[in-house]
Amino acid sequence: GALNMGEYAYDFVTENAHDGATRNPRDLARSAGGSSGGSSAAVAAGLVPFSLGTDTNGSIRVPSSFCGIWGRKPTEGRLSRAGSFPFVDSLDHIGPFSRNVKDSATLLEVMAGRDPMDSTSAAAPVPHYAAQMDGNVRGMKIGLPVEYMKHATGDTADRIHAAVEKLRGMGCEVRDISLPSTDYAIATYYII
Repeated sequence: GALNMGEYAYDFVTENAHDGATRNPRDLARSAGGSSGGSSAAVAAGLVPFSLGTDTNGSIRVPSSFCGIWGRKPTEGRLSRAGSFPFVDSLDHIGPFSRNVKDSATLLEVMAGRDPMDSTSAAAPVPHYAAQMDGNVRGMKIGLPVEYMKHATGDTADRIHAAVEKLRGMGCEVRDISLPSTDYAIATYYII
């Protein structure tokens, strides 16, 4: 079956003139996000165990966060883009939606690898991602970008700080980092 998406895969709410709006299955008064909102909503509603989306400027990450599921925009070249319509070649990605992180890891493992139909796909070894999910994060280093945190307020900031403390308690090293080019990200995106 076909799932609804933003027209030309270019919107943040998954509304189009042909099929209408995709609503969030957790609250029909809200958007499912976009542009891969149909794929995300179908997983969140339990209609399918997983689905695929495309992401150039947030179209996997936005709907997965809106619908409360896992969405993955993989590293450049990790998954083939063969069969998808190119929008911005250096930013386009295909990635999975799932209800939990283990399913996401399994999907990535199954889908990853070199594809002769996509010259941008990497010929890198594919790790056994799901097997690495033993819960041990001791020694992991996590950077918290100060440029992002200065915009986090209220409940969002509280949740981030709670997660940081939990990770520290599990043995992670969390430190502030700087990504000074952040202020140029939107302008750069439009140029690309």
